[in-house]
Amino acid sequence: MRIIGPDWMTQKHVIDILYQQEKIEMSFTELVWQKLEEQNQDFFKGYHLRLMVKEQVMEFNKLLDRQAALMHQLGPTGVGFQPKSNGSHMPAKGGIEAKVPS
Repeated sequence: MRIIGPDWMTQKHVIDILYQQEKIEMSFTELVWQKLEEQNQDFFKGYHLRLMVKEQVMEFNKLLDRQAALMHQLGPTGVGFQPKSNGSHMPAKGGIEAKVPS
């Protein structure tokens, strides 16, 4: 399962698209963006927060893809790496590691 967020674009992305598709000068779009940010500070605080979340979601999706590929390499048995600790960096109680019978 992948998590997909809305298409929130960075200022640079908006400027590039407007220039490429509509031939609107980049300096004009930058000026308009700056004025919009000045006049709508609360909106743009939320907007920039959404951009950060979008980046985190994209990174999470990459990690999910990597995990799926690694799990696929292990095969259907799921047999692979088994840690020899109790989940912490400390040895098991009493300094003896628990052994799982084969």
